[in-house]
Amino acid sequence: MPPPPRTGGGGGPSAQSWGAWLDRNRFYVMAVIGILLVGYGMSTRGGGGGGGGAARPVSLPASDEPPKPVPGAKHPSALKPHPATSKVHAVNEPREDDKWIGLHNKYAYEVQAKAKAPGAISTVFYGDSIFEAFRGSKLGIAADAFAGGPAVWAKHFKAHALDLAIAGDTASNLLWRIRNGESPAPLGPAVKAVVINVGTNDIKKMAVEGDAADLADGVANGKSLGAAIAAIVETLREEAPGAHAVVMAVLPRGDTTKGGDAAWAQPSVYTPSIDHTNAALKAYAASHAESVTFVDCGSAVLDKAGGRLSKEALPDTTHPSAAALEAIAASCLKPALDKVVG
Repeated sequence: MPPPPRTGGGGGPSAQSWGAWLDRNRFYVMAVIGILLVGYGMSTRGGGGGGGGAARPVSLPASDEPPKPVPGAKHPSALKPHPATSKVHAVNEPREDDKWIGLHNKYAYEVQAKAKAPGAISTVFYGDSIFEAFRGSKLGIAADAFAGGPAVWAKHFKAHALDLAIAGDTASNLLWRIRNGESPAPLGPAVKAVVINVGTNDIKKMAVEGDAADLADGVANGKSLGAAIAAIVETLREEAPGAHAVVMAVLPRGDTTKGGDAAWAQPSVYTPSIDHTNAALKAYAASHAESVTFVDCGSAVLDKAGGRLSKEALPDTTHPSAAALEAIAASCLKPALDKVVG
């Protein structure tokens, strides 16, 4: 490529000479411009990686420390509309909490790690604090109230199961986690069952963010929350087509705004919404009996005399004690899973 026209005698080259030069060397000029643009693009992306919109591959951390928050790759099912219509139920959203997103990413890495040993995991648990209690933690931090949970887990599930539960999750939060890195799909066809327990935080949220009329409308709440949990089941069935879904009923809960023994009395302000949610889930499971089983473990937390919750089973009116977790695992969840997983 010859050099561009030079200026001469203090005057610039004519427009015609520049135009002629550009016309003769347009191929070289375009090549140089292309190289400069590519180099600029790579520098703004922090290196030679793919485009800003591409999903980043998941790599295992070098230690057991939770990885820094890195958004997981969105599954195409995230584009589907959410069927829930309640004022309180969101479409499909994460929580704005660094501990939560850090734990979510840790779980996403756990899924990838387990996927490197095909066949090791046959059951995946998804849920809120009631299932995170099996880890002995709350939002990933060891919790004295759940100290007995890991022993129950080790006794009944540890050899072949993975627990992906986070305290405080609503149905919407759980749906987002599954669609953003915590899918059972990488674990392959070895996954024979997924277990879902979520909903109590949605109902509590109605009491905090809704009003008395909203909470008392158990029929509408049950329909909406039932639809939200069904969306989770449908997503899991897409992600692990060969897996059977075991859907656990929302456990009864007391009312801590009442003093003394009244806090454990039943029915509580939450009971209508819980009952209608469970009725919706039971009907959904019945209409998909070939792939969904509904289990109600509520008897494990009721006082044998009836009419109230057991203080021993639900010391804080909401979270099962170690003894109650043992009863839930041994008498309710394990029999249902034995029929599916064997």
